[in-house]
Amino acid sequence: MGSSLKRRSLASAVGATVVVSAVLALFSFATWAERNQGQAGGQRLLSLQDLEMQIAKKMQKPSGFERPAGRSPLEGIETFREVAPGQRTKTIDTPIGLIDPAEIGRLRSRFPALAGPAGRGLREHGRRGEIAPGFNAVQISESALAARSMDDFAADLRSMGVKVHDVLESRALLVEVPAGAVDRLARAEYIEAGLP
Repeated sequence: MGSSLKRRSLASAVGATVVVSAVLALFSFATWAERNQGQAGGQRLLSLQDLEMQIAKKMQKPSGFERPAGRSPLEGIETFREVAPGQRTKTIDTPIGLIDPAEIGRLRSRFPALAGPAGRGLREHGRRGEIAPGFNAVQISESALAARSMDDFAADLRSMGVKVHDVLESRALLVEVPAGAVDRLARAEYIEAGLP
């Protein structure tokens, strides 16, 4: 009976060693396989990026062309970047150049399709331009700006329901005027000029 116990103990020890060795081998193989799979995925991703770059290099960019004469709605607009020193304070800097709001009638007659309907005129008390519902550039008078800051005027405009979007050069603000606030804004004493 003693030899059979020794054989069973030896068999158990050998079996346990085989199982532990198999588990260690399986764990090592899984780690090794995962490492190789990660490298293959990275290589696959790298080759996909290379392929995209090659395709992008081979694609031809469209060539531009000049617009035929007479077809541009902005063709006759002249931009004015240099004005007389005395006139500079009367202009508002716009994307098409420095514009004096007093010239809005002339601009509207030259480009009626772009101009839209006329707004409320500001001709009383020597003011220039007009104010219309929508986006406007309004110029604050120098005397009013000497007494108050631009932030004070922006707060006052917000209380009227006017949304202030930006501060422009030449004492001007880019505002969005709702239809109900046009008359109140036109009556504001600190508004020197307006340009829709």
